[in-house]
Amino acid sequence: MSQADQDRADRVQNAIEISLRLVIIGILIYWSFRILQPFINVVVWGAVLAVAIYPLLGRLTAVLGGRSKFALGLIVALALAAVIVPTSLISGSLFRSAQYLVIGLEDDSLAVPPPPEKVADLPLVGKRVDEVWRQASRNLEPVLRKYQVQLRQLSSRVLPALGSFAGSVVQFLLSIAVMAVMLAHAGKVKETMLRFGNRFAGQQGASLVELSIGTIRSVATGVLGVAFIQSVLAAAGMAWISVPGAGVWALLVLVLAIVQLPPILVLLPVALWFFGNAESQLAAWIFLIYCVLVSMSDVVLKPMLLGRGLDVPMIVVLLGAIGGMMMSGIIGLFVGAVVLALTYTLFMAWVSRGETGQIPEGEIA
Repeated sequence: MSQADQDRADRVQNAIEISLRLVIIGILIYWSFRILQPFINVVVWGAVLAVAIYPLLGRLTAVLGGRSKFALGLIVALALAAVIVPTSLISGSLFRSAQYLVIGLEDDSLAVPPPPEKVADLPLVGKRVDEVWRQASRNLEPVLRKYQVQLRQLSSRVLPALGSFAGSVVQFLLSIAVMAVMLAHAGKVKETMLRFGNRFAGQQGASLVELSIGTIRSVATGVLGVAFIQSVLAAAGMAWISVPGAGVWALLVLVLAIVQLPPILVLLPVALWFFGNAESQLAAWIFLIYCVLVSMSDVVLKPMLLGRGLDVPMIVVLLGAIGGMMMSGIIGLFVGAVVLALTYTLFMAWVSRGETGQIPEGEIA
């Protein structure tokens, strides 16, 4: 065999070996992805929480005299309370409502109060709602039989939604566990990410990692943090006037605030309801003004919490939140907003690098 034929045979052999290695690596990567796919949202959200809360952990550790473990335990306890307490309130409210309905239907004691006179004056649907409501207040059973198909369709949608909500709560709790592990080993985690960044982008790897950290912290505090504060303020106001299902309304406020829609879209119907049921019109006006202030509070909170130097269009956050929720439920609402904002920021940094040769500074104050 000539030297040329031998070289050709060696090249073919090397090509076959490289192809087999790539196929095996591809299979392993795909297999690992399928195994870890159910946990991706949990891990990503846990990482987002860890990155966003790490500065707070440092300040709290300093206040507590260097007791980092105690500070971490306090943060984890507060995070668990932020998930468990609203969930308990919503679950308790739903359980009591369901129990009341079941018992009332069994012993025929379920009664619907007549509608307020103002219901008929509502635009478009007022007269129809008033008519059905009055029929139900006089005799509920015929109304239930008349709308049994619609009620069955509604229940078929509500039950899966409740199951999805319960699954999201479990995911939130697992994410807090992931956050705790990452915070406990924050130094090693950051060192690993810096090594990965250097491996991925060479000398610019560290800048990419710092840019990612700054983006995550800014979006988490400036978008998600503001939304959480607005939902807590709304929940406090609705608890003051004893709104039925206040936890559900507060959750809707949280969703609207994340997707950058004004919470007044939820709070205004509640305020109108209070006008029809309040003993004092002064109290109703005070609550309405409070709702407007809560809805407008992002004008003050965002400049305080949103990082300087971060320029993520709100449409990016909106698409990320809605797309994440459609893909992964409630937890996707949070993860999607952060991930898409991070992707946009890194893409724009890559474009800027093409113009200047340098990635912009990533540490966002």
